[in-house]
Amino acid sequence: MPLQGTYNVYLVSISFLVAILAAYTALRLIPRIKDLETEEISFQWIGLSALVLGAGIWAMHFIGMLAYKLPIEVGYDIGETALSLLIPILISAAGLYIAFREDNILYLVTGGIVIGAGIAMMHYIGMDAMHMHARMVYDVPIVVLSVVIAIGSAIASLWMARVIQLEVIELRRLGRLVSACLMGFAITGMHYVGMAAVEFFPDQSMHQEAAGFIFGSDNMVFGITVVVVVILLAIQTIEYTSRINKAYKKLLVSDQALQASMRELGYQKQALDKHAIVSIADPKGIITYVNEKFCEVSKYQQEELLGENHRILNSGTHSSEFWQTMWQTITRGQVWQDEVCNRNKHGDLYWVETTIVPFMNEQGEPWQYVSIRTEITGQKQNEDILRQAKEQAEAGERAKRDFLSLISHEFRTPLNGVLGGLQLLENTNPTDEQRDYLEIAVNSGQRMLDLVDSVLDYLRVEHDIEFEFC
Repeated sequence: MPLQGTYNVYLVSISFLVAILAAYTALRLIPRIKDLETEEISFQWIGLSALVLGAGIWAMHFIGMLAYKLPIEVGYDIGETALSLLIPILISAAGLYIAFREDNILYLVTGGIVIGAGIAMMHYIGMDAMHMHARMVYDVPIVVLSVVIAIGSAIASLWMARVIQLEVIELRRLGRLVSACLMGFAITGMHYVGMAAVEFFPDQSMHQEAAGFIFGSDNMVFGITVVVVVILLAIQTIEYTSRINKAYKKLLVSDQALQASMRELGYQKQALDKHAIVSIADPKGIITYVNEKFCEVSKYQQEELLGENHRILNSGTHSSEFWQTMWQTITRGQVWQDEVCNRNKHGDLYWVETTIVPFMNEQGEPWQYVSIRTEITGQKQNEDILRQAKEQAEAGERAKRDFLSLISHEFRTPLNGVLGGLQLLENTNPTDEQRDYLEIAVNSGQRMLDLVDSVLDYLRVEHDIEFEFC
């Protein structure tokens, strides 16, 4: 007659909770095995996942063993018990590596078969570690069923680990919890199906080895407790590591953004320094920074300018009202722009297009002024040349106008006088010969007057000069 055993409901429940705990922890670890961006396998996470998964299933198995009470004393072989713990850890590591080596369903199934076989091997080695005055007889079909359940649960767990990648954290956690419960049922189902496959028959000849290598149920409870504590510590490690990773990634992103901003600012400053004359002054107008372009244009060394007021460059060209307007503008926090004439160290004048930007503190008061200038001395010189050329052109136009007026007055007036005198002579009853001479003189004078008018008309149209005929 086979021995009749009974189950402790509380220990069965604990075994189920341990299975769920191990499954949930493994589901959290498995997605970290492969970096989705670099496609690289992390052996560190494989090892931790295998440790949690293998040790968790082992703890569940032996809690389930302790839950089964036989009417005889039962001990456990230390070596076989340790082997039953080592095997699922090593095989889980191999299976996880195979499953996540390639993004292929064949690799996933193969990894699941390896892990499932390791779980079944752990179960039956653990069963063989039992030392008691009884022999075990297995029902082969049920044993096969337990192995199928082990392999199926392993494949399902790996598939769930890949599928549960929801973007919403709350849904991801819920998905892991549901999957962990399903895996917990599968793992405990495999164990208790495997237990149902064996019958215990009394046999006083079984297991008469030295007692030094055997430990009882109390020691088994201690060992299982240690394993569960390891799992809990692993969970805390995961949480802590996860938080550190998130904080590190945020810090890394922030640092990269800061470095990019600093590089961008460096490029902008380099471009600005090559083109513009830049200086910074405190609220009192004392120079605290000048760039190389400032020194190049002003002919001062940097140490000669720092700590000085911008009045060192004052050329005396602008009035006090000009500078008063500037200070009133920038102290109100407004940008000021204008053209300024400065004097360099050698006494030469130079012009700059100036923009002064005030930086205000929280109290609305300026704490520094940044001045950006562009030298426009050449532009001002060109403007002077153009102004002088314009004045010369205007003077030339006036000279032409005066000249044409002079011609009009000095030529036309005498001719009109001569023609008028000739016409008076015609009224004095001249002889025929005198009248012929008078007619020749009048015609010649009229042609002369017409010629002068034509010349004046041409010059007026050609040079666009308006004047009145005298």
